[in-house]
Amino acid sequence: GESFARLLTKERQKVYVLELSSFQLEDIDRFHPHIALLLNVTPDHLDRYEGDIRAYGKTKMRISMNQTDKDMFICEADTPLIKELMENEQLKANVQRFGESKAEDTAAWWEGEKVKLSSGESWSPSDWKLLGKHNVRNIMAAILALKEYGLSHEQITEGLADFDPIPHRLETIERVDGVRFINDSKATNVEAVFYALESMDEPVIWIVGGVDKGNDYSGILDLVEEKVKAIVVLGKGYDTFSRQFKKNVFQANSMEEAIALAASQADKEETVLLSPACASFDLFKNYIDRGEQFRAEVEKWKASLSN
Repeated sequence: GESFARLLTKERQKVYVLELSSFQLEDIDRFHPHIALLLNVTPDHLDRYEGDIRAYGKTKMRISMNQTDKDMFICEADTPLIKELMENEQLKANVQRFGESKAEDTAAWWEGEKVKLSSGESWSPSDWKLLGKHNVRNIMAAILALKEYGLSHEQITEGLADFDPIPHRLETIERVDGVRFINDSKATNVEAVFYALESMDEPVIWIVGGVDKGNDYSGILDLVEEKVKAIVVLGKGYDTFSRQFKKNVFQANSMEEAIALAASQADKEETVLLSPACASFDLFKNYIDRGEQFRAEVEKWKASLSN
């Protein structure tokens, strides 16, 4: 994509929003965000951090290292590892926490099917289009950042209403012959798959697989048992998935084959979910290429039904 450095050579803006990977944060020196957000620390890239999730988490915490008491650090309140990391880092910024329930130190929380702030303001899922409990957390963090910039309740509500899910993140492609197809190609770790499966309200044919980054699938065993009807392993990982999950597991060596297998297992009012839990580099250029091939093969399958 286009780099932040290149953006700075063009028209200057008052506010820039950057999503930074742990890889980028490893090398920062003077980077100083006014608002820093740490949404989660979950197992990912552990092949890079020698299997140590705390080392991965400490790298993420570097986003706050140059902040002062004039800045804000927004983080999730419910994860023990984040609490541990924050105790060790001694943050200088004003800390704003969000969580699943109200606590003494939470600035935003989930209560009565609504996101609430200590100011008394609240928002309902009917105000937005995003699926899943993970997006409730994302919205809490976004609201706290927006309030720091002085946006009103009405402005935030309007923004949530206008915000469409972006491609490759729980993106509903369409429903074909009663079968719903969802592209979640950006789900390249187990935590993302957890949230995807958690948001499903129909039996799932799960398309998974690719380059494993040291994944531990134990955290989704119950969800897979509850939600998943069959598994299609796209690319690498067939042995791993057939061993881990007590489901019908099929092997596909291309997206065309994966869609054909998934569609053959799906009945009306069921969902084919591409949520790979793995990197894409065995069969695809990147997760975008994987998601676009998914969309294209769904369209081909739809066309074949009308012939």
